[in-house]
Amino acid sequence: MNISFCGAGQFGFALLKHLERKYEEDTTVSLLTFDVDQPLRDSLKNQHKHAYLDGPNSFISEKVIVCDTITELISQADILVLAVNSAAIKSVYDEIKRLNKQNLKIVNVAKALDDNGLPYSMTATAQLQGINYHYAALVGGSIATDLLEANPLGLTLATEDREIAIELAQVFENGALKVYPETDLIGVQLASALKNVISLMGGLVEGVGYSYGTMTYMIVSAAKEIADFAVKAYGAKPETYGMFTQHWGNDMWMSATGPTRNHKFGVLIGQGKTHEEAFSEMQTKTVESLYTLQGMCKSPAFNDLVIIKELYEIFIAKTKLPEQFKEFILAHKF
Repeated sequence: MNISFCGAGQFGFALLKHLERKYEEDTTVSLLTFDVDQPLRDSLKNQHKHAYLDGPNSFISEKVIVCDTITELISQADILVLAVNSAAIKSVYDEIKRLNKQNLKIVNVAKALDDNGLPYSMTATAQLQGINYHYAALVGGSIATDLLEANPLGLTLATEDREIAIELAQVFENGALKVYPETDLIGVQLASALKNVISLMGGLVEGVGYSYGTMTYMIVSAAKEIADFAVKAYGAKPETYGMFTQHWGNDMWMSATGPTRNHKFGVLIGQGKTHEEAFSEMQTKTVESLYTLQGMCKSPAFNDLVIIKELYEIFIAKTKLPEQFKEFILAHKF
């Protein structure tokens, strides 16, 4: 079995390290990786070390094959893990189509929607016509450093075929990492992406100076609004949005109140920083919730939203100031 990792950023690398530990003595499993960042790729290949991480967990063994091209990576894959940012996913689909790569199991770990506000499994349906594949989402409350350090964590593996879901969950589960199979693929993808918007909002509430209690009040209120949206607009299952799940309850709790990029960006904007200043302070150009929020507005059901439309006007349209969110909270009962 060849497991290919497209993308060696922090989370992709952490998941790769997790499987390297699991399959260390298993000669029937090969691990491959590729990243478009050539200095990172060269470092992994020549020094067996991640170029942007430090410590003992930044090294890989010779078991991991570092590919020179994405073609090499995909052509050998039985399981293809998509650990790239949302903007790059469509180009990966194009390469799968160009190679006519059949019988592939695609596992996407991105917590985002495409430019049209659609889950990436739906994008794959449009782009990969004629390709025989199984599509899965692997998501949940996990931060790369926690996974690297083998802290106890829970993830959801969702795909429409129950047997494949169980099979893939077993591929990734080991030791401290528990993986729960689910079949509501659309609902799980939406949950993992849309909770980033809640995280953004949680940071905004903190940034404008409200208390932790106000933050949790608004998190719960936005969670209901988004869950109703997913069920109405996309036919997601209501039970997918239970607080007991890894992809919703666990992931939202961690993302909305923990040290995540989306939450931090919300805090900085709430404090009066511009987008450019916030990106510079965080040393990143990617905040997935912004792409998700921009995509959500393309759904007809977007007009039914109250809290999310307010966030859209602050973060995307920029027609309202962050301070006005304080007045918005006081003026509404959600």
